[in-house]
Amino acid sequence: MNLIIVGAGEVGTYLARILAQEGHHITVIDSSEAACKEVNKLDGITAVNGNGSSTSALEEAGIEKADFFISVTNLDEVNMLSCMKAKKLGDPITIAGMRDSTYSDENFKLTEEDRKQDKKKKKKKKKDPDEAPGEEEPEVESNGEKEGAAKDMGIDLVLGTEDTVAQQIGNMLKSPGLSSHQFLHDRRLVLIENSVKDHFSGIEKKLSELKDQIPEPGNLIAIQRESEFIIPDGDTELLENDQVFTLTVNDKVDEYLEFFGFPKQEVHQILIVGCGTIGYHTARHLEQIGYSPTIIESDQQRAEWAASRFKRTTVMQYDATEIDIIREQVEQEGKDAVAVLLKQEETALLISMYAKHLGARQVICRVDDFKFAPIAYQAGVDSLISPQRALAQRILEEVRRVNLTSNMTDTIVLGDNEIEILDFKIPPEGNDKVCGTPMSELNEKKRIPAGAMIGAILRGDSSEPELPRGDTIINPGDHVILSVKTKDIKTVEKLFAPDSK
Repeated sequence: MNLIIVGAGEVGTYLARILAQEGHHITVIDSSEAACKEVNKLDGITAVNGNGSSTSALEEAGIEKADFFISVTNLDEVNMLSCMKAKKLGDPITIAGMRDSTYSDENFKLTEEDRKQDKKKKKKKKKDPDEAPGEEEPEVESNGEKEGAAKDMGIDLVLGTEDTVAQQIGNMLKSPGLSSHQFLHDRRLVLIENSVKDHFSGIEKKLSELKDQIPEPGNLIAIQRESEFIIPDGDTELLENDQVFTLTVNDKVDEYLEFFGFPKQEVHQILIVGCGTIGYHTARHLEQIGYSPTIIESDQQRAEWAASRFKRTTVMQYDATEIDIIREQVEQEGKDAVAVLLKQEETALLISMYAKHLGARQVICRVDDFKFAPIAYQAGVDSLISPQRALAQRILEEVRRVNLTSNMTDTIVLGDNEIEILDFKIPPEGNDKVCGTPMSELNEKKRIPAGAMIGAILRGDSSEPELPRGDTIINPGDHVILSVKTKDIKTVEKLFAPDSK
């Protein structure tokens, strides 16, 4: 596919690098000449120095042939304008990354029927490439009118991060030990991530020794060990500070975390450090689910503004680097959970490690780059969360959903695209390559590559997944969920592709 990405920041560069590795033709537009020079050093990526809403830059990038147009600059308005102009000059699927959830809350998403109607309009309407985008936008009042405005603006999908990240933090606080939580297959499955800490009794034990102790239905399908991702087998040992990814069902999450030594302990007092956009939305979400958090914010105007908008949240104007205030909140005020959501990554990590040292049970830290993850986890920080990475992975998943094979129904990306979780639907007529053969034989015949693992099978309307065993047989109509290293995805796609007629 041909993809144009506007913005050579962390999100844009991350997307460009991964999509180029998958063989797509990638062009990045950025107004910074220095950023373009850096992008041009990456294999398989072309950079265009210019404005993402400029006709000349878009034409140089090949907008007429683009399948996707993704705008992820730091300015929401630029992202919207760029998508509008891209739609005027071509017919790509447009995605705008937003930091202000006001836009994404409106669910600006076009259906396939909408796209067909847009094509008909384009044939009738003479285009003026130099016309300023949005000049004749109607006023937006009702929800229906807002959706109509989104269509006129040419934005197929608006993706924000604030509410998504806030909900993830809420899940982490409700389940101590949880690092991430993502649903699969209409919420029938959940992929959870947690750390292996020194209090876990299974450290340096093989998974084959632990399989009867892991709560069912639960299957450990991937491990991150420092910067390496591993597809485990029975001989794989769990080591301290591993990050493990498990498929299970939502009502078993707490039981699974208890197995890893994280007993269910209700969080009562929550401290949020930093009331930027992420901090504000996190506090708002926590209020909605019944908590009364405390926020520390260094900027007086921001603190006063936030205080006027909360009902149950206490806002304190302090510099969080003055460690006495952190000590007071954790030791004297009894804050048992701390979410450090500052933009300054090194400062956030230091405050997080200090809060853990003081005895906070659950510590979550915002990061932009996971290069410090091994140090943070070794220091006891429970969870790291990156708004930029969350946005980039959501965009990747949306791009892949459009490009899914006919029988692949879902995908989740882990790490820097090292592993994907894939959901394949076996057609009603079956698949001779995998159906009717016991799992042990599929492995012995090496039909399933070493870089892949079947994590669960969903049969019919059954609410619980079946964990694959040696005698398990895949049947027509089943959904098969696998963890797959990126290099083996093509092999797995061929294996699960419908039989040729």
